[in-house]
Amino acid sequence: MTLGRDLLERGQIEGESFLRRILEDDGNELTPAACEGLINYFQQHGQADQVQEIRSLLSRFEMAKEAAAKERSVVSPKDRFVSHDLNDQELKPVLDQLAKETGMATAWLVRKEMRYFPNQRLYVLVVQSRRSGWFGGSDSSRDTSLVSRLVTQVKLPGRVLIICPQGGFRSLARKIIAKEGSKIYDQS
Repeated sequence: MTLGRDLLERGQIEGESFLRRILEDDGNELTPAACEGLINYFQQHGQADQVQEIRSLLSRFEMAKEAAAKERSVVSPKDRFVSHDLNDQELKPVLDQLAKETGMATAWLVRKEMRYFPNQRLYVLVVQSRRSGWFGGSDSSRDTSLVSRLVTQVKLPGRVLIICPQGGFRSLARKIIAKEGSKIYDQS
C-alpha cells in the first residue's frame, strides 16, 4: 500500500497497479486508503472519470462494510450455515483445547454463510458437557461455565461464537446440532 502511494506521489504510474490490487481483495481494510491515494493521483492528473470511478467504488465498499458489520452482529436460526471447511491443521488446536476441558462431551462447528465479505469467516461452536443426573441431560450451569472458559481459548481463522444447547441460543444450537457433518468432537 505504502509503496503504491509513494510511487504515485513520485509520478510513477506503476503505483496505480499496486493500489488497484488492494481494491481487488474483497473487504480489505486498506481499501479506503488505497482509494484515497488513487483519487489524489487522478485529481492531480485531471482524470475526472477515474476520480468518479474510485469514489463510486469507495462508496460501495463503505456500504458493504456497514452491511457486513450488521450481518456479523446477529446470528440466528434463520441464518444459513455451511460446513466449517477447516483443514486438519486448522481444526487440530480446537480439538486439542476441547480435549483439555474436564467434563467436555460433544461439540459441533459450522460457519455462517456470509453475503458481504465472505472471506471474513464467522463460526458457531456449540459445546455440551457430559450428561449427569437421573434423566441424562447436560447441566446448563456446567455448559455455561464451559462456554465461558472456551471463549478466551478457542482460536479460529475468523470470528467465533461459542454457545451451549440451553438458554437463549437453544433454537440456534438445535439447528447446528442437526446439520449433517457439524459434529467435530464426541466423548459422551
